[in-house]
Amino acid sequence: MANHCNTFVTLQGSVKVLDKIESKLKVYDQTTYFTEFCDYVLGLGKIGEYEKNYAHLIKKDKKPRKVKTEIKEGEKFSQIDMSIPYATYLKYGTRYWNFEITRDGKHLEMNGYTAWSPPIKFIIDLCKKYKVSATMHYDEMGMDFAGDLEIQPSGEYIHNEYTAHEVNYKNNPDWWMDDVVECYDNVEDFKEHFGKEKWLLNEDFDWICSEISAKEKIPSHEL
Repeated sequence: MANHCNTFVTLQGSVKVLDKIESKLKVYDQTTYFTEFCDYVLGLGKIGEYEKNYAHLIKKDKKPRKVKTEIKEGEKFSQIDMSIPYATYLKYGTRYWNFEITRDGKHLEMNGYTAWSPPIKFIIDLCKKYKVSATMHYDEMGMDFAGDLEIQPSGEYIHNEYTAHEVNYKNNPDWWMDDVVECYDNVEDFKEHFGKEKWLLNEDFDWICSEISAKEKIPSHEL
């Protein structure tokens, strides 16, 4: 299961509208659940009303309880209520999004890591609510998935999906090839994973095979 999905969003709209969105986004630290935060930003709920709004989904046999989670320093949502089903956490696509905001006139950027998957539904609903457009990129190397979206103010969107390896290869081929060579000690394993990928150029495929093959001939104590 993917745990850290890099998610980057750029919103485009009028200064007045983006000012309003930015003020809404800044309440993130005041909310306990990502669903609660999204509901507030979209005008569907108030802060502190999560349990009331989703009471019908909370397990009746357990009382809400706060549980410390294993998180890195600086991450938000250090406590979660494990009595509430994950279905409510994932209403908007993820359980949390540790984003930072960058503002430049008619553009507002949100960049950070989400849990498991990107908050696609949240961004689509945000565009529809405030009549702004958005571009979105996400990638998760551990589970090898990535994608790009172009979202219109109407909520209509184009969604292109890739593997994370394909995206990194296209964006920074030298880095990607060096990283693959470092990760693989056996040519056959590399061929099994990437031998059928059409996006990998033949000459780069052959170069990687030769580099891994050269590693195989070096005694392990000399690596």
